[in-house]
Amino acid sequence: MLKRLLLAFDGSPSSRRAARFALSLAAQTQAEVTVLTVLPQPEVLPLGPLSGYVPLGPPISEVARGQVMEHLKALTSEFPQVKATHQVEVGPVADTILAAVNHLGPDLLVVGSRGLGAGGRFLLGSVSDKLVRTSTCPVTVWHAPPPSDAPEERTGR
Repeated sequence: MLKRLLLAFDGSPSSRRAARFALSLAAQTQAEVTVLTVLPQPEVLPLGPLSGYVPLGPPISEVARGQVMEHLKALTSEFPQVKATHQVEVGPVADTILAAVNHLGPDLLVVGSRGLGAGGRFLLGSVSDKLVRTSTCPVTVWHAPPPSDAPEERTGR
């Protein structure tokens, strides 16, 4: 029986699909949901011989946090019976999610996949692939919806 779900949520289309699944499952099983948003560490430019760093651009955490919270509020309002808490962390995405799995001990981890394809996974790595390979709990991965202008597949020909 599911008692605790961990949802990794970044506001992307695939993570919104994953969130809808996790919240629906939690509503059916009366499980609690921890929603974890991991923001990448801000990029900085070293000052050379001077000590310190100069941030590149606005603080991403504030901008991203606002956007993610908008999506999350809309989704959780569809499932008012679900007890959901939200945590925001900054760090390497996969490693931070794995640390949360080890700390919280969820019965299921639910994540979205950005659908990078084989080339993108080879060059950039895949958070969802790493989670599936190394998580200590079962992982459900939701893929991004197909683009709305994609031609429909033909079957049986």
